[in-house]
Amino acid sequence: GDAVGAGAWLSMMKERGPVQNVINYNTVISAYAKTQNSSAAQNCLIAMQEALLSPDVISYNSVINACAEQNQVSAAEGWIKRMGQDGIQPEASTCRAVMKACARGGSLSSAVHWLEEMLRRRLDPGLEAYNMALHAASREGNMLEAEKLMGSIVAQRFVPDRFTFGPLLSGYAQKGNVNMTQHWFRKMAAVIRPGLAHHTQLLQACAKARPL
Repeated sequence: GDAVGAGAWLSMMKERGPVQNVINYNTVISAYAKTQNSSAAQNCLIAMQEALLSPDVISYNSVINACAEQNQVSAAEGWIKRMGQDGIQPEASTCRAVMKACARGGSLSSAVHWLEEMLRRRLDPGLEAYNMALHAASREGNMLEAEKLMGSIVAQRFVPDRFTFGPLLSGYAQKGNVNMTQHWFRKMAAVIRPGLAHHTQLLQACAKARPL
């Protein structure tokens, strides 16, 4: 994970003229990604292309993950599109990384778009992708979309976890909707044991509710 050392090593190689290859660049990109230095990771991928080397799925995944960790939605989406233009098919993990950026950035439409894109490409989104879309819906306060996503989770026979129920509880709690917060709390309790945070969300719903 020594990004600085890896970058210096690559620069030395370029100056002295040894054979450069995709593996060397990927090592440096990965080091930058692990330290969440998305700018350096992106610049390294660009340098790879300038060296007339063709980035592979590992190169792009590392850069997209780095962008996702920094909530850089536009950059993550830009790189996955560039990936397709270069003839490299995104993996499920690639799309989930973009969705992570969308969810953290509060971009519900983009998160749903990439979830639908995964399904269109016949990639397995897994429960994690649905949970990220749920998180984005909850942050936006779009509980209609959250309910729709939960319906899809049930239809796909995924087993909901705390990260599934959490956005539903927090979304309704923020709206002061006690009935729906209680409804999803009971649904959660039937599957898994609610944690302290979920009990707190029940209290928040009651506190925000308007008196009758």
